Amino acid sequence: MIEPRNFFGEKPCRFYRTVLSEVNLEKKIIVETEKTIGAEGMIKEKRKYSDGELRSLIEDIGRKPLELFGQEAVSGVSSSELLPVLKSVKSGWKDIFRPALAALSCEAVGGSRGATECTGVMFTLTAAGIAIHDDIIDKSLSQGFKVTVVGSHGLEKALLCGDLLIVKSMNIVKEMIRGHIDPWKIATILDIYGNSLVELCEAELAEISFRCRLDIDLQTYLKSLWSKNADLVAVAKTGAILGNGSETEIQALGEYGRRLGFLLGISDDLTDSLNSMGNLAQRIKLESLPLPILYAAKSSKDSRARIEYVLKKPHVTSMDVKEIMQLCFEAEAFDCIRGIARYTMKKGIDSLKNLKATRSQKILVSLIERSFRDVAHKCL
Repeated sequence: MIEPRNFFGEKPCRFYRTVLSEVNLEKKIIVETEKTIGAEGMIKEKRKYSDGELRSLIEDIGRKPLELFGQEAVSGVSSSELLPVLKSVKSGWKDIFRPALAALSCEAVGGSRGATECTGVMFTLTAAGIAIHDDIIDKSLSQGFKVTVVGSHGLEKALLCGDLLIVKSMNIVKEMIRGHIDPWKIATILDIYGNSLVELCEAELAEISFRCRLDIDLQTYLKSLWSKNADLVAVAKTGAILGNGSETEIQALGEYGRRLGFLLGISDDLTDSLNSMGNLAQRIKLESLPLPILYAAKSSKDSRARIEYVLKKPHVTSMDVKEIMQLCFEAEAFDCIRGIARYTMKKGIDSLKNLKATRSQKILVSLIERSFRDVAHKCL
């Protein structure tokens, strides 16, 4: 049994140290003794860019790839049944994060932002296809109060749409060749990206086996979460490769992408645990349980019994959701998760010390700080 009240005291948090070891973060971790980490979890050094500035920068970088994504999504499709589905994805998919990360990684090693335009579209098409497949697997008819492609167009059309988007992402390789990108770089990028997608799929398969289970070892769950956004490793490395970065710089940005993806995965789990988007009942019944709930279940036999009772009910009520949220707070799960996130952010920033102190490097630092603040805010 873990010791839930021992996170920030003078003794190290056993769970925190072991989990980080299991996901290859460190062999041994000693938790810092400070009780808080500042207002809203912000690190004490001055922010490089404000949240508004970051949002504006990311939107500016991602605007063109997102436009090209929309064009490619519907290109060559004439089916009166499939075209409306793709058009709904085109209008609803707003992921500019991946192309922006690739562009910033490229600039951070001295490259040009435009060098990653094609790969940014490739990453966006693949991510959109995988997201649709995830909704099919999870039987999600809505996400964040919005109807999913599955919910609006049905399973069969959603499946075909997801398939087509992933296939279309491979068509972008032709544009890379036409753009006279070194064939060796293209081969390296595809190798790295392919490996990351295998890791991502394995993490998704693990999540399927975790459904409605409280007996999942916390370290095992963290391993899965560590791989959930594995494609961000490839995205960051791709930017470095296209920017002619050194091997040290490529690996450093891959490490950064890994930790940034881990933070985003933690943030998603917190959002669901707090029911911020109204998804907790769906997740409890049909998906893997979020990290805070798993943690609460292992904090005491009574908490586990109360959560198990809810899992066995045919329908999850709003009162059930409130009780589970309260159990997470009582177990102080959010305190420990905030500590893990803070350490992850620090290691992500450390990886960027292998790069020159350029504007793009500072933006990347601010981006992972912002991701941590988002986690810390949800843990308050």
